[in-house]
Amino acid sequence: MLAGKKILVVGGAGYVGGYIAKFLSQRNADVYVMNRKGLSQNSELNKCVKSIVGDSMNPQQHSHLINSMDVIIHSVGTLVDTSITKFSKPG
Repeated sequence: MLAGKKILVVGGAGYVGGYIAKFLSQRNADVYVMNRKGLSQNSELNKCVKSIVGDSMNPQQHSHLINSMDVIIHSVGTLVDTSITKFSKPG
């Protein structure tokens, strides 16, 4: 069912996204991983996915890529809620 599908995992180099990307690639999907820095040279994901450097907060930058995918999975980690930290001191 996933074989041959083009799947983009945004934030796919992270902990959760990495597992998702690896799982999908083992099912013969054509997996692309997007994150800000790309995959490290020694990342095990380099063997089974295609790395794309991109900013998930700027979708216009890669709209052509998004339109060519069959499935997009968003796995970017959550940010700290600033309503909790706005009155705390740094560090």
